[in-house]
Formats: sequence, structure tokens, C-alpha cells
Amino acid sequence: MRFFALLWVSSFVWAQLSSDQIDDLAERTRSTFQVPGLAIAVVQDGKIVHMKGYGLRSVDKPESVDEHTLFGIASLSKAFTNLALAILVERSKLDWSDRVIDHDPAFRLYDPYVTQEFQIVDLVTHRSGLPLGAGDLMQFPESDFSRDEILANLRFLKPSSSFRSHFDYDNSLYLEAGLVLEKVSGMSWPEAVQTSIFQPLGMTESYPILPADFQGNMAQPHALVDGKPTPIKPYRFTVGAPAGAIHSNLHDMTQYMLAQLAGTQYGADLAQRLVSADQDRFLKTAQTLLAVSESAAQERNRHFSAYALGWFLNDDYGVFNLSHTGGLPGMVCKLTLLPDLKVGVLVLTNQESGYAFNAITDQIVRAYAGQPEVDQVAENKARQDKREAGADEILDEVEKKWKANAKLPALDWVQGLEGTYQDDWYGKVSIEKRDKELWLIFARTPALQGPIRYLHGNTFRVKWQDRSLNADAYLTFQLNPEGKIEGFDMKAISPLTDFSYDFHHLHLEKQEAVE
Repeated sequence: MRFFALLWVSSFVWAQLSSDQIDDLAERTRSTFQVPGLAIAVVQDGKIVHMKGYGLRSVDKPESVDEHTLFGIASLSKAFTNLALAILVERSKLDWSDRVIDHDPAFRLYDPYVTQEFQIVDLVTHRSGLPLGAGDLMQFPESDFSRDEILANLRFLKPSSSFRSHFDYDNSLYLEAGLVLEKVSGMSWPEAVQTSIFQPLGMTESYPILPADFQGNMAQPHALVDGKPTPIKPYRFTVGAPAGAIHSNLHDMTQYMLAQLAGTQYGADLAQRLVSADQDRFLKTAQTLLAVSESAAQERNRHFSAYALGWFLNDDYGVFNLSHTGGLPGMVCKLTLLPDLKVGVLVLTNQESGYAFNAITDQIVRAYAGQPEVDQVAENKARQDKREAGADEILDEVEKKWKANAKLPALDWVQGLEGTYQDDWYGKVSIEKRDKELWLIFARTPALQGPIRYLHGNTFRVKWQDRSLNADAYLTFQLNPEGKIEGFDMKAISPLTDFSYDFHHLHLEKQEAVE
């Protein structure tokens, strides 16, 4: 694999990459990480210096990605939600320190004290005490849960840390943030985002929620199935919209990036602004501290890391930056802002490799930060290979047992597996016989169904029928003193399974047996 040259401007300082170099970087990244299509934008000093699509919208069709191709920007949507809330604060309709229950009396969490003290700012800064991804299984994969049901079920999710003491990323509380926005503004979340952000910035090609019948210029999501990028059904993020529903493109997101770098100022001579300098500063001020890993300290010279309101903050390579990633099934992206350098970098992809967007972002950011040349495509490929090798070893061992255990063991308790099981926050799942095999069926999530087989002890494995999920799981059964099944717990098998498959937060109790 060849290295590409960076522009040399002094004995020790590197300048930004040229467009030709970014082209080369994009194509090497696509090839290395099997990404069908991606799009890259770079802005600097109030101007767009690079905006281009690469590859295909879908491996099944010849259409190319361009600056107008829509991608799901997923969790980049969170900063839009917070900006819309800040506009309400600016208009004195809301305060960040308002208690949530004063706007939504139905709001409940597991701990009554936390419920009473929970503020609007707590909804959007990942310090609730809930564990990572708590309750995401009500949204991912697509389910039939309503927003009201998801919010009502939050009261059953037990905290893993004390209130405001620890960072654990969640999506569910952003639904409550969207509900508060609606109650205060009198508009739906999509209407608020459209009128208060999209319209002023001229984001005419973006959608707060993509129409179900949209047939225009849009990237098709892909997952690796049997080692090949395979088109999958687009995820229609509707119920959880404030956490990740926006679809946009380079044409529109560059306007958003330029405005963010200008303190939300926009228009001719930056004469208009979305929120005041004070509100913009608050949105980008550290709220929840994060630990700095040894690798980040050594490789990036990072000294601090924190979460603001829809932005991660750090000082990589001695340069302050704000960033956020986004991930939907088959699409991942990353937006990075370097305010002191007035630089922004956006990478959108239609595959699930975070290593791909990191390779591109890191290469570009390192150049702007004056760092020596390091091939980030090769570096990230090595990281990916190392992680995947460990995961593959685990999966291979489980697959061997799967193939060897086609027949159920002659154990009395195994005969009682069939039936209905209930979890407080998710609801019902069932184990039933299909084609001479036992299947696990999640009642409200169509994609979560597949055969189960015995592994060892009191543990089974579910192998989801949809092989794009990368979320096979262990089922560990509990027995009462009489040897009858009381219920089971679950845990993802692969360490690479996305945290939103929060099987480990379930406790499924047996409800009834099949006669």
C-alpha cells in the first residue's frame, strides 16, 4: 500500500491536504474497508475547500455518490435537538436548569430522587446514571414501541452509577428532550428543526425525518455479510427522531458546519445568528467529564475529554476540537470542528466501519494540526484487524459448538424451554418450536428471531435469522430448586456487537409453559 504525500510548508509543519490527496485518501479508504460509497467535506476560514462524493450509492446500482446524496447522519442529530432547545432558552421559554417534571409531569426514572431533580440539561449530557445504551432495544432494530411506551418504561431501567457522576451514552433520554421541546414550542420536533435551523441555514435538501416513500438521491445502507458489503433495509428512525433521525448531505451540512464555526452566525456578512454567543458557548462547554485512555494520551497527546451538549470535546494534537459520530444500521459518519483553526471535516459513509471515517478524519485533522505524516488508513486497518481477530476467535469457538449440538441434550429442564417470557421494560419474548428447532422470538422486534441451540451448562446461543445484525447472543437460564426454568438472561457474544443491542439489561421471567 503506497503512502500519499502531504504538502510540506516548513521543516516541522504540515499544511492541509490538497483535494487530490483527499481523493486518494477516500479511494484507498473505500478499498481497504470495503465501503461502497462515502462523501467528504472540508471547510476552512468560512469557505468550502472540499466537497465531493466517492463510489456508489449501492453495490447493486451504478448511481454515484455526489454532494447531494443523502445519508442518515444519526447521532449528529443530537446537536440539532440541543440547538433547537437553545433557541427556546434564548426566547425565555425554557431554561436549561428547569426540572423535567415541571414540563412533563409524567416523566419517571427508577430513582424517585433523580426523577425529582432531573433537569433539561441532564437529558442531553449522558450523566443520568443509566447504563450504556439502556433501553435502546426498544428502538434498535426497528420495533413497534411508541415514544410514550419507551419513555414510560424508563422507570424500570436500573441505574449503574449515581446521578451526574459518570458518563454513559444513551439515546432514550433524547426522546424526552424532544417531547419537552414539543410541549414548550407548540411544534413537533421535525417542525422545530425545520423552521428554526434548516430554513435559516438554507438546508433545503435535508429531512428531520426521511419520508417513508423517498425515492431520490440517497445512499443505500450496507452491512458486511459473509465478508461482503450487502445492501440492507434503510432504518426509518421515527420514534427516536431527536436522537438520530436527520438525513442530510454535503451540500447542506457544509452550511451547518460554517455556521457552527462562526458561533451559529450565518447569512451575508454573518449578520444573522441562530442563538447568542452565550448560548452557543454553553452548547459547546464541557458538562460531563470522560476518562482519557492511555492510547489517546500517547497517540494523540490528549489531556482532557468531555461531553458538552451533542459534542465530544478534546485537545488532540494540541488543538481543541468538537466532534460527534453517528451510526445507523448500514451507515456511519463523523463530524469534527477545529474552532481555533476555523476548520471543519465531515465524513459520511454507507457502510458500518468506524475505522473508515476515522482514517479519513484523522489524516485530515493531523495535517491541519501540523503533525508529521502517518498513514491513518494503514493504522486504522491494523486496529480493525486486531479487534476483529479477537472477536472471530470467540465466534469461531461458539460456531463449532453450534454445529456439534444440533440435537437438544437429554436434560429434564431443557424440555421446559418453550413458552412465554416477560421483561419489565421490553415486554414479551417467546421460545417456540419451528421446523424441529427451538426459536427465540422477540414479540415487538421483527428482526430479532432465530434458532437457539445448547452450548454448555445452562447456556444456549441464539443465531439471528438476519445475518446482517452481528448480534448473536448467549441465553443463560436460571432454574428453581425443583429444576424448573424460572427465566433467562442474555448477553451479546461478540465484543464488536453495537451497544444498542442491550440484551444484557434484560431479565426475562418464565410466564407460561407450552403443553
